[in-house]
Amino acid sequence: MLRNIFDWSEVWAPVIPLFAYLLCKNKGETGVIFVFTYTVIAIILNGLADVVWHFNHLMPSWIQSNNVFYNIHSIMRCSIFSLLFIKQADDSMKKRIYRFLLCLYFLFVIINFTTIQSILFFSSYIFSAEGILLLIMSLPCIWQIFINETSPSIRHQPLFWIATGICIYEAINFFIFLFYSSLIKIDEYFAVHIWDIHNVFYIFFCLCLARAIYESGR
Repeated sequence: MLRNIFDWSEVWAPVIPLFAYLLCKNKGETGVIFVFTYTVIAIILNGLADVVWHFNHLMPSWIQSNNVFYNIHSIMRCSIFSLLFIKQADDSMKKRIYRFLLCLYFLFVIINFTTIQSILFFSSYIFSAEGILLLIMSLPCIWQIFINETSPSIRHQPLFWIATGICIYEAINFFIFLFYSSLIKIDEYFAVHIWDIHNVFYIFFCLCLARAIYESGR
């Protein structure tokens, strides 16, 4: 029973910040809008991915892999939160650098899926690129929050929780993402079970997003 619940964690975890959004009084706050957008997309894509995975034997031959949904999810997560960090950047130079890096990321995605890999296969390259870009943007954000705020009110800043959740999620999972494509070929059973580590920190990430929404409505 508990195993089944955990196996569907990628679907129910983003429901937590979505529920927090429904209760939030300050729905117009910038960070809240980005989190809401992400959670809706995540629920849809993760739901499709898990349905395909668990009911693979019932699916038509052209949709027996859920990798395409994971790849799209990675691209959407990177895009949404990169745009948030660009919007929240504290100086124009940083905004320009972040925009340039995001454009490079989109260029890499296009090149990867047109010349290197099929989008139907899990792309360690795309997930790793996501991790690098979001770590580049989230770490300075956290550092800037600590520099500018010395009081206990740091924990009441929505952006702090968003950046912290992203930073920890991407840092912990980076090497899983980096080697996952190779691992699937070598030992699929081990690869499937090591994804449990990802799911644990994905739940943590979603809890951070929920906390960010909660703080925005205080």
